[in-house]
Amino acid sequence: MQQREERYRKGKEPIPLAGKVVVVTDDGIATGATLLMTLRMIKKQQPKKIVVAIPVAPPTAIEKIRKEVDEVICLIESEHFFGVGQFYEKFSQVEDEQAIELLEKANAL
Repeated sequence: MQQREERYRKGKEPIPLAGKVVVVTDDGIATGATLLMTLRMIKKQQPKKIVVAIPVAPPTAIEKIRKEVDEVICLIESEHFFGVGQFYEKFSQVEDEQAIELLEKANAL
C-alpha cells in the first residue's frame, strides 16, 4: 500500500485532514474491510467529521461502517448482495495509471 501511495502522490504531501469534513467514497463495499482500514487511518488525523458515501453495500457492512463514522450515505442496501459488480452494467477495474492520470487532471484545476 505504501508503494501505491507513493506512486499516486508523486512526491506531493498529503492534505491535512485535522478539523475538516472528510467525505470518503467508493464504487460500493462488500465486506467493508478495506474501507475500515482507510477510515481508521483518517481518524488518526482528527477530522471534524467523516462521511462515507457509497452507491451499494450489504446491511452487514453498513453496520460496521456506521460504528466508525459520523454519517453513511448508501443508495442501495441489499440483502441479496453477492458483489459490487452485480449492481453495474459495466464494472471494469481502474488501472493505477488511469487513476494517476485522473488525479493529475483534478489537481491541475
